[in-house]
Amino acid sequence: MTDQNHARFLRALDDSLPGVLRVAEWLVRRGRNVRISGQHRAPTHEQWQDYSDSGDLMIEQRIEVKHRTFDFTSADDWPYADVAVCAQHSWQRAEQKPLAFVSVSCDMTHVAIVLASSAKHWSVRPCTDSRYDGVTQDTFFCPLSSVTFLRLPKIKKAPVTQQ
Repeated sequence: MTDQNHARFLRALDDSLPGVLRVAEWLVRRGRNVRISGQHRAPTHEQWQDYSDSGDLMIEQRIEVKHRTFDFTSADDWPYADVAVCAQHSWQRAEQKPLAFVSVSCDMTHVAIVLASSAKHWSVRPCTDSRYDGVTQDTFFCPLSSVTFLRLPKIKKAPVTQQ
């Protein structure tokens, strides 16, 4: 890239800020928490990689987590035909829909992830919550074919240092 084109790029970067701020304002007014990334300006085109960013803005996404009372590693040993996602009323009344529902195995080695984008595949049926007496509610269930199973990486504990 020539010096002239690099200067044009930097002007375009400057000109993009009002649009980024407008989108951030729109998202904030819709109840989203927004973080605007700082602009990093490479002094020369040759240094662009040292100054590239990972996006203009970030929004927080809601994730619902359930720690299950059983162990699993995949769809093969998941003990049910589908995954309970959430109560239908909690989904319907949520202002910010969760991006995903994550079930954690009892031993905390694996997760089953249901993305909200799979909602078109969900079914609804009554479900009794065994933790409570007589509580039955309409609940969304996701077929195992729409669930992603992953192994959680082992967490390395930081060594304890004595002072």
